[in-house]
Amino acid sequence: MSADHGALAAGRDAHHNAVGDGSKVIDQSGATNPVIVEPGGTYIMHAPPLELWERETAAKEVWVPQSRAALLSPLRRTVQLMGRDEDLAQLLHWCESRDNLHPSDVRFRLITGPGGVGKSRLAEELKHALASLPAEEEAGWVSTTVFHGDDQEKHRVGKQRALYPDRPLLFVVDYAEARPGLKELLEDAYRTTGTVRVLLLARTAGRWWQELENLPGDLGYLLRAGYDEADLTDPAVTPQDLFDVALQDFATALGINPPSSDVRIEGAGTGLRALDVTARALVAVLRTDFPNTAAGDAGRMPIGDVFDELLRHEDMYWKDAARRTGIDGEMGPEPRRMTVAAAALLGTRDKTQAFDVALRVRTALTDRTERALPPDEAVARWLRVLYPPKPGEEMWAMPLQPDRLAEHLIATVLTPRNTAHGEQNQAALLEGLAASAAPHAATVLARAITDPARPDRAATVQPLLDRLLRALPDDWELMGAVHNVLPGPDPRLAESAILLTERALAHAQEHQRSSADIAAAHEAHACCCGAADRPEEAIAHHQQALELYSDLLEQGQYVYTDEYASTLNNLAVTLSDLGRHDEAMVLAQQSVELREELHERVPEDRLLPQRASAFHNLGLCLLELGRPEEALPHCQRAAELYREMYKREPGRHTSNYVRALANLGTTLSGLERFQEALDAFQQMLDLSRGLFEEDPAKHTTLHAHVLYNVGATYGELKRYEEALELMRRALELREELHGQNDPDERYLHGCAEAQYNYGLSLIMQGKRQKAFEQTQQAVQLYRRLHERDADEYADPYADALINLASCHMDLEAAEEALACYRKAVDLKQAVYERDPDHHTVPYAMFLNTLANHLAEFGHHEDALDLLQRVVKVHERGPVKDQYDYGDALTTLMFFLAMLGRREEATAVGVKLKQLVD
Repeated sequence: MSADHGALAAGRDAHHNAVGDGSKVIDQSGATNPVIVEPGGTYIMHAPPLELWERETAAKEVWVPQSRAALLSPLRRTVQLMGRDEDLAQLLHWCESRDNLHPSDVRFRLITGPGGVGKSRLAEELKHALASLPAEEEAGWVSTTVFHGDDQEKHRVGKQRALYPDRPLLFVVDYAEARPGLKELLEDAYRTTGTVRVLLLARTAGRWWQELENLPGDLGYLLRAGYDEADLTDPAVTPQDLFDVALQDFATALGINPPSSDVRIEGAGTGLRALDVTARALVAVLRTDFPNTAAGDAGRMPIGDVFDELLRHEDMYWKDAARRTGIDGEMGPEPRRMTVAAAALLGTRDKTQAFDVALRVRTALTDRTERALPPDEAVARWLRVLYPPKPGEEMWAMPLQPDRLAEHLIATVLTPRNTAHGEQNQAALLEGLAASAAPHAATVLARAITDPARPDRAATVQPLLDRLLRALPDDWELMGAVHNVLPGPDPRLAESAILLTERALAHAQEHQRSSADIAAAHEAHACCCGAADRPEEAIAHHQQALELYSDLLEQGQYVYTDEYASTLNNLAVTLSDLGRHDEAMVLAQQSVELREELHERVPEDRLLPQRASAFHNLGLCLLELGRPEEALPHCQRAAELYREMYKREPGRHTSNYVRALANLGTTLSGLERFQEALDAFQQMLDLSRGLFEEDPAKHTTLHAHVLYNVGATYGELKRYEEALELMRRALELREELHGQNDPDERYLHGCAEAQYNYGLSLIMQGKRQKAFEQTQQAVQLYRRLHERDADEYADPYADALINLASCHMDLEAAEEALACYRKAVDLKQAVYERDPDHHTVPYAMFLNTLANHLAEFGHHEDALDLLQRVVKVHERGPVKDQYDYGDALTTLMFFLAMLGRREEATAVGVKLKQLVD
């Protein structure tokens, strides 16, 4: 590999030297196959000499952009790739190896991750690495990037195979989540003979990917095997090192000296995305040409300010291009910005779309400019001059790159400070979109909303997407296409998705579409409501979908059995989350039975994940109902199915198998079969440790959870030292996660949970002072969480307070202990009063246990108050809890008698006799 990397470095240097004068080089240093490197991108050519000459001739006819922002494009490879050696090696192995279980030599791979993490840059390096591999003459890899908007993308694989019948083919499909023809492209790849690799790049694996995974037969299997359900991590390099290298590379590309001062980047020890770092470096280099700006400030600028500064440089490029095309007098600053933003938002796949962009900008700027805007033809030509298509690509013009810079420009154009201008801009660019533009625009806005670098996304970009969705034509297919490009389930987009699924459902009902379409619309809306934490609405629509699917099955349309089973399972999960475990269990049982019947009729492996999920959820429901004996066979079956999937596709199903083992171990613990539970947990720990060591960034949360489960089981087996060590390690991991992710504190809950469990382990071992310190920290963390969300965290906050009270008692601090107990009771009572039907039994058990504990410490009046509360709780409870009510009366009667309060004890005895009679 080292020799190949050296060849790549040589090619990069040649590329740097070529950027300044707009020339191209054919770099054959260390590579068997020629690599054409151009200022606007890198094109790997493996064609015979005649075809190579024709391609070069065509390329000369296209002007390559010289803008400053283009230096950030991954196709330019301006900054050397750092911290991706392992990722690149894995991709090379994926290209060169094959799945021996299947005769066809086709493989798929999906890489997801937020914008700017380096997906496209890694793919570009892979293309060059393949070109550098030794190969026989005219037998090397043919690498192609399929750009968004290519009308011929559906048939691209077959066309390339016709041109190169004996060559291995690599296709890089960027923006995979926004391609209407992606399914056809993948099917084309699957049918093609010879070695074919398809590398898909997307920000998220949402509904679009779930639909692809469910394709029947081997194609679905190969797609599922190509995604490990985890995002690409940040490069294994410090931001400061990447920043320093980027300074040198950008300066070399521009032919200027890098900043002379020691420029530091803020947050150099944290996981900044690669684009955040390189964009700041580019600004720092560009500032060296301006004496009144400080290069060092670029390392500390918010990324939004960095993008604003880059756009100012880009505008100079736009203005120069307008001058060269003869329209500079008509294209002022606002038309330039809006036209580039509109092209990035709506797409310019063909000339007609470019005309539409020009028309919409003219509409927005009506009465706002004294100059007459140039004709549509001139604006379309200007866009093509700015960002020409790559040689051989069948589209009119490329959008502004990089994507996040374009998204930033779009947001600023559509939400200017002048609200009246903003209204005009939004009306012109978001309403009445054609079928080709609407999914593209929705994709761009969804990316901007889910970009964590935009803290204002809820106030700025979210309303833009909602306006677009409200303005969509009343077209079933179009609404479905837009829905498919929205990442889901994603809480950040849930309300917008609800808006769209409401419209789709209304359309389906009003236009009397088929029962299957209406059922699917109900189910889609239910899932969106669930993601938006609106469970009651979700339940109502799940039930509507169930009724419709049930009718279809009664009519003999068994093709909808899978959808019916999925809806049952989804409804069961929603009910379970609300604590309605009895109802959830019945539905989960039905889902399992349907899945097994379907498996007998159609024994396809593609349904294995759904079967495993159904068994897993049924086991969980039974566990929640306190029925571990009944849960056990379902948990065992889920673990068996996940183990089968893990053996076939370990990269994809390891984490699922770990969770199934966790569920099985918990069930066995509930049956006090602790040694068997430990066996399951030990398998889980081995798998989790492997995942964690392979990629700590992806699997720290899971590994910490696993450590806790194993530690708790060691505690049950009285192996306290081993338990304590695992709990301590779990706490360290949680604290590490929490510390790395401030200030958003997504990991605060996990850290609080780990503190609680570690403190509990110390209490069990009698290590009083240390237990007190850890438990006190857990209480402080849960207090913060409770202040943020009282409903969610009242229960765990109360439990932490109970542990702290116990520590106070051990340290003979009775008053402090009582204060904790009383606060805990108030919290538990609040939980009970919100939903008495589902919290009567646990609340009564809590009060009873606490009363006994207080009595042991001699606090009889407090204990008596709690026992009286227990009786009142059961008096309000349903009939099925009368046995518990009798137990509560018995306990209260004996306690009153023990305190010498015979008359009160007698009165309670009368109640007890009436209940028994």
